[in-house]
Amino acid sequence: LYETKNKAVEDHFLELIQNNIVKNNTDKLNYNDGKNLRYLSNIKLSYENTINGFSFPGGYTYITYKMLNFLDINDSDKKNFSPEKFNNYCMLAFVVAHELGHYVNEDYLRKIDEQYNQQIFFSLLSGYGSPNRTTIENLSKELIYNQSTRDISFRTEKEADEKGMDLLKNDDVWSMGGA
Repeated sequence: LYETKNKAVEDHFLELIQNNIVKNNTDKLNYNDGKNLRYLSNIKLSYENTINGFSFPGGYTYITYKMLNFLDINDSDKKNFSPEKFNNYCMLAFVVAHELGHYVNEDYLRKIDEQYNQQIFFSLLSGYGSPNRTTIENLSKELIYNQSTRDISFRTEKEADEKGMDLLKNDDVWSMGGA
């Protein structure tokens, strides 16, 4: 649904960045250790109208076209590697590594926990008094939102930055200087 709505497409250059980061971090990304099997989907370019990069559960990662524009990387730059844009490519590699950091840190599980906690709050609140369902839903959403976003948002972004740096330090092409 997201891909159709935002015209997400495969992008060879983004895949090259992703594959290189994965190749140099197989202990954290795309592994089969006999107990766990984790493989990322190919990163895609999204035409969502924001400057953004993000990951969905299951290893689906997207970078928006506007992010590439923000980093001053155009289609020609992606086809003909230009050395004068190396820092721009490194910044993009960090954005990709940051998103892969969310995957490694399993931040998507926090979203699942948030949804689960919302259901628990709803169950608890519905046992008291006679507020209507909408009031209870809104109150439980607000409680969860306040609890999770204030504490987790900044922390998860910081942890994804740190994990992204950790992934890039092992990379043999992209520099951490772009971070």
